[in-house]
Amino acid sequence: MHDDEISTRNAKQFSIDRQADLFRLAKRDHGLSIGVLHQRTRIPTSTLEDWRRGAVMPAWALFALGSEGGVPDELLSLLAEPFNRMVISAEPDDSGEVDDLVGICAEVVAAGTRARHPRGPGGTVIVPQERAEIIDIVRRLRPAANRVIEG
Repeated sequence: MHDDEISTRNAKQFSIDRQADLFRLAKRDHGLSIGVLHQRTRIPTSTLEDWRRGAVMPAWALFALGSEGGVPDELLSLLAEPFNRMVISAEPDDSGEVDDLVGICAEVVAAGTRARHPRGPGGTVIVPQERAEIIDIVRRLRPAANRVIEG
């Protein structure tokens, strides 16, 4: 057996052993008992108990415990520690504003590219009507950027 295989086997067992810590700390620090997790996730109590005792937990369950059960990322990450990984939830509120900003930036680039096209009204020179179009888009850019920056 190679060192990598031994290391991976130990990491797998360590990860499984950390499941007990996840359930213990969820209850102690966040009031998330097996009963509460069952109510929130609809995962059978017996299954949750089995995972707490070391039965291998499938990946979908880890994410269900986080998204539906309310188990914080730092506890979910306990299972990933031996693999140098962590669970980080996306912040849904932030992505919409960033997406809006990126979309407006893309519009500026597209308008600039059209304005510099050899077949455009001024050839590769930006003419007043193209400049006006770009400025109108940039006016929307500033407030969108401020929303992202100010959070």
